[in-house]
Amino acid sequence: MQHLTLKAVAPVTTDEGVFEAVISTADVDRERDVVDPDAMVRALSAWTTTNKLIPLAWNHGSDPEDVVGHIDPETVRRVDDEVVAGGQVDLDTPRGREVWGLAKSGTLGFSFGYLATDIFERPDGIRVINGLDVFEITATSTPMNAGTRVLSTKAAMDEHDRLRDRVSRDMYELLTAPLAPGETKAATAEAKRSTPVTIKSYPVE
Repeated sequence: MQHLTLKAVAPVTTDEGVFEAVISTADVDRERDVVDPDAMVRALSAWTTTNKLIPLAWNHGSDPEDVVGHIDPETVRRVDDEVVAGGQVDLDTPRGREVWGLAKSGTLGFSFGYLATDIFERPDGIRVINGLDVFEITATSTPMNAGTRVLSTKAAMDEHDRLRDRVSRDMYELLTAPLAPGETKAATAEAKRSTPVTIKSYPVE
């Protein structure tokens, strides 16, 4: 006779630092520049040939503690007139945790360090950047382009998911287990009704 007894465990939410964001748009920025979205995608996608991730800095800082994560160049894509990319904040550093808090609060924007390689100036004085070499993306609360923003942040439910899957497997095995020799369904049902309920803990690892 098999019995499955359970104890409810509250899910533990774990931040991963993973995010998706708009890091550039075709809007005129505060310096009266327009970065062509296709040019930005080309510049960031070029990082895939280096086998390196794009540094994510805090406020264009160059000190080691100012590098708070990375942008994955393989995630960079154009969506309408915006450039969207995925990245990760390093939550093992104090500054990274501060930046992650801003990302989740909806107050974070993005800028980037670059060298322009192709510029066209319009009659109205707006500079259109059609080619550039990007060497870092920066997280900041005062972005040059007001349209940049965090789209989503990811929190894992790893412990809860593992527990749920474990319980599901146990329940399936219990419900599909064959009857023991000489055991009938009626006898099994009667035994279940008369068996006291016990509690079993599933430790969260």
